Amino acid sequence: MAATQPEPSIQQSPGIEPRRTGRIARRIARGLGTLFAAYILLMLIAHAVVGIVDDEPLAATGVGVGILSSWLAASLLAGWWWEKLGGISCVASGIVLGVFVFFTAGRNEVPVALALGTPIVAVGAAFLIANRGRAGASVLK
Repeated sequence: MAATQPEPSIQQSPGIEPRRTGRIARRIARGLGTLFAAYILLMLIAHAVVGIVDDEPLAATGVGVGILSSWLAASLLAGWWWEKLGGISCVASGIVLGVFVFFTAGRNEVPVALALGTPIVAVGAAFLIANRGRAGASVLK
């Protein structure tokens, strides 16, 4: 009798393997996240400099943007080590920032909200995809 190979219980789909997808998504998330965090940081510095030069009091909108930007920076930093935690936090902060900007941006609320919120949500999704590509991934791994 000829020995037969047992049927594999899990069928692999053709295409990119999950670990490679995770590595690619991780690089994309870290690169875009770093660029976007630098953009947000420059925007905050410019906002602070204009406020100091014009001798204006600190507005509630400025405080809100500062808090949301700090949350975004913490989310991006968390995503470097804990993709799932950072990804969920990036998606949430992107949605909250988009809604906040929608109500405070004046006449250009939709384009500005989409321009600021969508990249953060995309980076969060990339962190979540990177986490899914890991074997035995958990919330903090």
